[in-house]
Amino acid sequence: MERIQSVLVVEDDEEVADLIETVLQRHPYEVWLASSAGSAKLVLQSNVPDLMVLDLNLPDSQGFELLSEIKQTSDTPVIVCSGMSDQHQGTLRSLELGADDFIGKPFDAVELEARVEAVLRRAPSGQSSRVRPSPPDQLVCGTLRIDPVRRRVTCADLDLTLTLIEYAILLALTSRPGEIVSHDELTQAVWGSPAPRRDKTLSGHIRSLRAKLGTLATISAAPGFGYRLSP
Repeated sequence: MERIQSVLVVEDDEEVADLIETVLQRHPYEVWLASSAGSAKLVLQSNVPDLMVLDLNLPDSQGFELLSEIKQTSDTPVIVCSGMSDQHQGTLRSLELGADDFIGKPFDAVELEARVEAVLRRAPSGQSSRVRPSPPDQLVCGTLRIDPVRRRVTCADLDLTLTLIEYAILLALTSRPGEIVSHDELTQAVWGSPAPRRDKTLSGHIRSLRAKLGTLATISAAPGFGYRLSP
């Protein structure tokens, strides 16, 4: 059976991300979505995509910075997809940093599809030539288990379905069970930078995560400091 190739789409505009996902899944490709540089880095901690489609205007980082980091540590092909006003300059800068292609916004879905196919044809087959991170086999807190390689979360042998942000929060908390993880550390893990203005957003995701965990694990607040995960 032929291996399904994977594409990481780093795009903060939900409508654009959904469009790219719809286009790519027609092949089918396995598509992972990340809405920030921080969440993209989280995905890359335990996954090696065959290709990345990268927006330059991200909420927590310039896409150029993420592109540079990716190209310094792996040979994952990157297509930059951006609506910056000076697209000529954007193309040149992206190629200088190692991008494999550049497509401007608004883009034609058929053209994007063709560019993805072309870049993947030129790329080395398989993922053996890329630098693969070595995450821990499992993170455990009581009956809660996280498999970072498969991005699978179970609690009392029940599979939990989490959003990417919920997964990032839980991964950070489970890495230090019983310890207080500060607001800054959590926002760094999720969005790539410690950002006090995201505290309300963070607390909203924590509430959603608590509802999914129920009584199987407890996320308690340490007011003014952060959160702690307990079995």
